[in-house]
Amino acid sequence: MRKTILRLLGMPTWKPTYSEDGLHTNHWCGFLHDPAFTGAYEACTQAEGGEHHFHQWRLATVLWAAQVGARLNGDLIQCGVHLGGGAAAILRAIPQGKLLWLFDTFRPVPGTTGKGSPAREDTYAHVQSLLGAIPGVRLVPGTLPGTLRAVPIQKIGFLHLDLNVTPEEVQCMEILWPKMVPGAVAVLESYAFPGLEPCNQTLGEWTRQQQVPILTLPTGQGLLIKEASWQTQE
Repeated sequence: MRKTILRLLGMPTWKPTYSEDGLHTNHWCGFLHDPAFTGAYEACTQAEGGEHHFHQWRLATVLWAAQVGARLNGDLIQCGVHLGGGAAAILRAIPQGKLLWLFDTFRPVPGTTGKGSPAREDTYAHVQSLLGAIPGVRLVPGTLPGTLRAVPIQKIGFLHLDLNVTPEEVQCMEILWPKMVPGAVAVLESYAFPGLEPCNQTLGEWTRQQQVPILTLPTGQGLLIKEASWQTQE
């Protein structure tokens, strides 16, 4: 009877191993039982004041990409820092000594689309107190993409783009993508989120022009991997 009711309601009849953020599966989710991940997720949640800005599978994707990027000869970049939760988790997952650049206005930006979070005041002091003293962390306040041109970044191994606004996301990609080394990973945090279709369409058009295949993940993120053969498309 229970399965019949669930089927009529369009709900899964199996017990999910993961059910969060619009993603339901009965596959084995080993990261949920990994102490390294659970510690990083706790650090993220604490930094965000108990708010789940990053759901678990999304954060696991970001941490995987950051760990891949940390093995390469390049810096790690996050564009869109929020309250520093993602950065706090990344720092738990990567070796000490890697440079992690954190770009944000650290204040509300008119015209941006949030993910259900209320508008916030200046967050720079919060992120500075949380992460500013950690070796390798570089906080860069200001409006993107302009601040990207003011820092001495030569090579990039990992990029996490989470601005929720167009055309700035594409403008950031145009600056940062050529600096990404072969094998570097870019996570487009809100690529397939409902309500952010303009960002999706604009980024999708840019990737097609550059002949860079983008993988849409069931988390709503987009995933790009820099190929050694990539060249700028005119």
